[in-house]
Amino acid sequence: MNIRNASCCVFAAAVALLVWAAAPVLAADVTWDGSASTDWNNPDNWDTGVPGNADRAIFPAALTPNQPNLNVNDQVQSLRFEKTDGGWTLGGSGQTLTIDPESVLDIIIEDLATSGTNTIDADINPTGFGPYNINLNGGMLWSNGTITPNANQVLTINGGTACFARIGKTNNGRLELAGNGTLELRGAQDGSLDPNQNVEQAGSLTLILGHKDAMGAGQYSPQNNSVLKASIDLTGANALVNDVLITPLLAGNATHFAGSHDITFTGGLALGSGRDVRIESNMDPGKKVTFTGDVDSTDKRYYVTGDGDIEFSGDLTGDSNRDRNDITRDTGDGTLILSGANNTYDGVTQVNDGTLRITGRVLNTEDLIINGDGVLDLASGGLIRVLQSNFAETEATAAIAAGAIVGNRPTVSTFNDGATDFTQIETAPEGAAETVIVIQ
Repeated sequence: MNIRNASCCVFAAAVALLVWAAAPVLAADVTWDGSASTDWNNPDNWDTGVPGNADRAIFPAALTPNQPNLNVNDQVQSLRFEKTDGGWTLGGSGQTLTIDPESVLDIIIEDLATSGTNTIDADINPTGFGPYNINLNGGMLWSNGTITPNANQVLTINGGTACFARIGKTNNGRLELAGNGTLELRGAQDGSLDPNQNVEQAGSLTLILGHKDAMGAGQYSPQNNSVLKASIDLTGANALVNDVLITPLLAGNATHFAGSHDITFTGGLALGSGRDVRIESNMDPGKKVTFTGDVDSTDKRYYVTGDGDIEFSGDLTGDSNRDRNDITRDTGDGTLILSGANNTYDGVTQVNDGTLRITGRVLNTEDLIINGDGVLDLASGGLIRVLQSNFAETEATAAIAAGAIVGNRPTVSTFNDGATDFTQIETAPEGAAETVIVIQ
């Protein structure tokens, strides 16, 4: 045998083996026909036997008499729902379906429905080398289980609506929502989005807190410095939400709220320093977003926009250096409500449009600026103190006369905290006897 030819053959075989090993593993399609029962693990229910680790489980364009039920923990390469108006239910509550895509496409679930809903009751555990993609086509993928992104990997939801009862915690995994997709956390199952990972968004996204049709105790509660990046639309229903750390990637990005149900954040806001924070509300009339915890405004500027209402019922605090710490009710016809009893932020209070309603007390603001169609509404018992060197009593009186400051018989006086003179504007509580304050 020619030694050179033998060596070439061995080398060629080695190269072929390496190429084969580097190539993505292509899934074999195994289609559910449900001809025997609902049992996932019964080979008679599939066209070529129960799908294995390297197979794609197909649920075809026509429903079968028996819907699949995952009665054991199992693993496949991916899932594909082909019925364009939904209707499939993959049962398996309490079971876990591990999905390892082993593919350059990294699609773990593909849903071709343009309308309707496909449902998964089992927990989904993406594994292997990500990132992972859930590709939707305009319909809804409804999960009653938990989906847990693998450690240090990205799970991306593209298009349509993905509704999960719970997003599991993992080691630095990240949930990324892209395209025009929607992630809906269904509160009817008392689910909670509880990631130990960053939540990122590229493109247009709506994050729904609690299902708008079936209310429950769903909550969005990021922990361990989880970050919402870029523009996140929170469209929600009766959700109680803990501390939220919002870090906009680009100037001008905002956190958006909309919907027909109240949203209550029980923990206020915690944000990095040096931030311009833009919060937009277009909630339905009579509905609002409420932050019940204290909000640190140190080295931040808050801009509140939109036609809906936002309330800070905790206190907005500052660091007393009067650097940034500004509160601006900006564009739109909505109302920003400050109902905290001891708002001590010390930057500028500005109303460019809409209404700033103070039902509590603002004790230490640097300046008060009311522009255009903006209105400062001092509800009954409301009070604001402005540095007198920046906002004189005469300016306050003129603003009241012009209707820029309204309320229940607003009065103007001087207040000294022992070191600084303030122009104090306050209104009488409901039912209080009318009094006259003479400005000296």
